[in-house]
Amino acid sequence: MKSKTLVFFRTCLILIGICYLLSVYRSWAYIESISKATGILVFALFYFIHSKRKHVFFGSGLVCFALTELPKVYFKFDYNVFSIYTNTLSILGYLFFISYLFSHLNFKSLVRKYWLHVLFLVFISSYIVINLNSIIFSGRGIPLFSSIYIIETLYNICILGLMSLSFLNFLHHDDKRSFLIFIISIFFCLAEIIQVPFLFLANKNSLHIAYSLLNFSGYYFVYLYITTRYNKQLKVLH
Repeated sequence: MKSKTLVFFRTCLILIGICYLLSVYRSWAYIESISKATGILVFALFYFIHSKRKHVFFGSGLVCFALTELPKVYFKFDYNVFSIYTNTLSILGYLFFISYLFSHLNFKSLVRKYWLHVLFLVFISSYIVINLNSIIFSGRGIPLFSSIYIIETLYNICILGLMSLSFLNFLHHDDKRSFLIFIISIFFCLAEIIQVPFLFLANKNSLHIAYSLLNFSGYYFVYLYITTRYNKQLKVLH
């Protein structure tokens, strides 16, 4: 029964992934949004049905990311109109993933053992957040500490926070599942960073393709994470 379920979900995700990549290449924005939202929801369903180690925070994070795509399906998407909605849901999704990592860590022990790594990650993350904010708010006339400013800043902090915490999680556990979480966070973080110039500087198709490929790669590793017990190719990591 498990193998049949795995084959069914794998087939669905492959078809949705092909549809997503084709719609990105052909600039079919509506089909892209539908396939992305559907794909992430299928991932969440796949996780809760198939994964042996279910955790509500991980599945909830996937659901939040799927819900951020819904305005693009039902409305003509305008970032300035929907930014608060999409960013708030994305922040919630990232916080679920961060909570998922915290549930597997003894943070006090982690800080004592890797305090130098923590300081370095805080410094680098702060530097990147400041530079991202300078790009996002340049020339937009958005006052400091307005709701949009706070949400955008929290969004950037959550992205870098997830990647930093996943790196510490990998150092602490040093196994294939922590490695996959770290790789997933890298792809998602790079996708979000590339999205900044795509949205605010140059609306170029090449940037959108790069963003989509990074997202696609991130969810490929999400699939590997969910199915680690069944992937022979991951045995070298353990």
